[in-house]
Amino acid sequence: HLSEVEIPSVTVSGLTMHAVVDKENRLTIRGLHLPEPQAGAASSTIPAMLPDEVVIRSSQVVLTARGRQWRIPFSGRALISRPEGRVDIEAMLYPLGQAIAAKLAHDLEESVTSMTLTAHGFDLSLVNGFLPDPSGVMFKGMSDVAINSPDVRRQWEVSLSRLHMAHPLSAGLENIKAVLVTDKKKVNINAHFDCLATGVPKLGLSGTAVVDLSVSPVFSARFKSQQLSELEIDHPLAQLIVTDPVFNADFRGGADKIRAEIALAASKSRLSHEAARVLTGSADIKTTVEADLTGSRPAIVSDTRAEMGKVRVESGQGRLVLPECRLAGKAVLPVKGDFTG
Repeated sequence: HLSEVEIPSVTVSGLTMHAVVDKENRLTIRGLHLPEPQAGAASSTIPAMLPDEVVIRSSQVVLTARGRQWRIPFSGRALISRPEGRVDIEAMLYPLGQAIAAKLAHDLEESVTSMTLTAHGFDLSLVNGFLPDPSGVMFKGMSDVAINSPDVRRQWEVSLSRLHMAHPLSAGLENIKAVLVTDKKKVNINAHFDCLATGVPKLGLSGTAVVDLSVSPVFSARFKSQQLSELEIDHPLAQLIVTDPVFNADFRGGADKIRAEIALAASKSRLSHEAARVLTGSADIKTTVEADLTGSRPAIVSDTRAEMGKVRVESGQGRLVLPECRLAGKAVLPVKGDFTG
């Protein structure tokens, strides 16, 4: 009888699987329907005709998401445990020629799927082709990426060794660690990372963010710097030393419009130049940055205001003392074109 035939292992080659991510961000694989869980009957939820092992070679996933389609070559192995009502999958995926190791476990009784993804030396420039036009944002370099999810419906833990930007600013993030928790159509994020920019030392930041996917993606975020006794910024023309700096940043917006409010406060600062030296008491610097990537001339506009107390300027020509000083400036950085300020 066929019911008495046992097939321990099956190997499949040249398989094409069609996967779709819908508007609710749910992943569906066409033709694959997992049985509904039945409490206390885990072993019976796995069809008897399935082997204990399925090996897949030289196959591909055709993934459709947000109106785009990608072909992802893969190979892997699935182990089926009837006594535990569990399916364990290990696979290697090669999107855009990059190697990603994946592990997935599905508990049929609890209907919980856990997953891990790891990639070493992932080429960040490959992401540029998937960014919305005309964002003008470009990434560069390699990064080690790890994603772990104890339950793919609720929580994701993400880490990246680096995320460096090539345009429109030369800056980047390193040692990124974030926990994402989904709540219906919102994603709540807790993150920590080190911020890098030309001439500025590494600055650790931590904070929270919320991404709303109910209509079009919109987000809000708030970050604060780690406690520092001193921050030193070196430039070919001058050196700036800030004492007791506190850095705060608020962001909000969507895919094509972003507003950021950035503040730096300090108990005192010293700016040294070969021709003069400027010393201040308390300093409060606030910058508003608005990025509008719509229209025919997308641009990033920054507006900065600074207030400093007890300002002393020293040079070979003498000394100037001011009880306070206020400065203001504005700059426009086109996504395409020339900088104006």
